[in-house]
Amino acid sequence: MAINFLVIGESCQDVFQYGSCHRLSPEAPVPVFIPENIHKTGGMAKNVYNNLVAIIRKENLNHSVYHLFSHNEAIKTRYVDTKTNHYFLRVDEHDDKYEQIEFEPEIEYKIKSADCILISDYGKGFLTEEDISCIAEKKRKGALIFLDTKKKFSEKLGFSANFIKINQREYLENFNRYDYSDFNEKLIVTLGEKGAMHDSIVYAVADPQNTIDVSGAGDTFLAALAFKYMNTKDIVQSINFANKLSGEVVKRKGVVTI
Repeated sequence: MAINFLVIGESCQDVFQYGSCHRLSPEAPVPVFIPENIHKTGGMAKNVYNNLVAIIRKENLNHSVYHLFSHNEAIKTRYVDTKTNHYFLRVDEHDDKYEQIEFEPEIEYKIKSADCILISDYGKGFLTEEDISCIAEKKRKGALIFLDTKKKFSEKLGFSANFIKINQREYLENFNRYDYSDFNEKLIVTLGEKGAMHDSIVYAVADPQNTIDVSGAGDTFLAALAFKYMNTKDIVQSINFANKLSGEVVKRKGVVTI
């Protein structure tokens, strides 16, 4: 059965300026960076979308993927040593210029047509807590929402999504202070190279890889999790699949698709 996926969230342009450094500046104790090559790709919600499209193509399935991205986007430029992948500097431009989503008829139609909605909320102003709740109210009956948000957890967010993906730091900051035990079954906590936790059970990465770059790995995890669950309705199988694919992208430099 064909599934209609919809990815909603802020987008950005991820720029990786690779180069080398062999000396310090004579004017100040800073490295002199020599640019060598540059790589650009869509980041944040665009990276979720790109990974989801790539997974569907690899699986050779007839699913559809649509998107609702912010009209404007930040540019995140990393200056990276080619040999070691060490970051010298990251420069973010237009990071505070995101306009809030407006629920126009075309946008509402996309929401109501989706079988699965992936919300990639980086907390830049495109989606408020009320907007996320509104998406949950406007979706069609039976459609599922997978939420990845940088917002502080609240009951409103908890009730808006079927599954909520957060990282370990976000989990400790939110759930050590308040009792949100009613939402444990919805939470998937990513633990880096240790895997992911769901309902107090840790699912380890089957074949841990050497980490080269974690940029965008969470986006890959979200895309893989939603894809597999919509096809199997098995959360354990879906977490293991997401662990596997996010473990593959961290072996490569930069923000990449699976």
